[in-house]
Amino acid sequence: MTSAPRKLPALGLAAVAFYLAHATESLLRRQPDNLLWVCNLGALAVGIGLLLGSPTLNAIGTCWLVFGLPLWIYDLAKGGEFLWTSALTHGGGAIVGFVGLRKLGLPRGAWWKATVALGALNLFCRVATPAAQNINLSHAPYPGWEGMFPSHLVYLVSLLGVFAAVAAALEFGLPRLGFKGTP
Repeated sequence: MTSAPRKLPALGLAAVAFYLAHATESLLRRQPDNLLWVCNLGALAVGIGLLLGSPTLNAIGTCWLVFGLPLWIYDLAKGGEFLWTSALTHGGGAIVGFVGLRKLGLPRGAWWKATVALGALNLFCRVATPAAQNINLSHAPYPGWEGMFPSHLVYLVSLLGVFAAVAAALEFGLPRLGFKGTP
């Protein structure tokens, strides 16, 4: 018999607070669609996962953040706008997520669950957000990458494939670095 995962309320509340701070900033800027970017929702998933003691939800949020953090940094390097609240969701969320992985463990199958959830989020954004906002690149490739792919669908499938590889590498690599796995 295995014991129930520990809840980590202080860390969970911190990650939820990161999301809420960014949500407030986005709403004040009249950019509510920004709340659906995968990294913002990743920080929220980490927070809720830690509050509920859910290793899977924490792992999904952490995988999303690990993949999205370098893309956010790339966007900033290309002249994207920096908001201090984005640093909270991206950096703070990832740090809290990794602490959560240490405490709750990394569940088997998290990589494919994170991939399916990301695909579903992308489809939702395709339907529910304006094309001009291109939330989660659901309407078009990242600017400047259009010519690298024959279609947007090929771009999305490729992006999801790379994400799945990164998430699988985390799931199978982190235990080698001392992170415990969970059933």
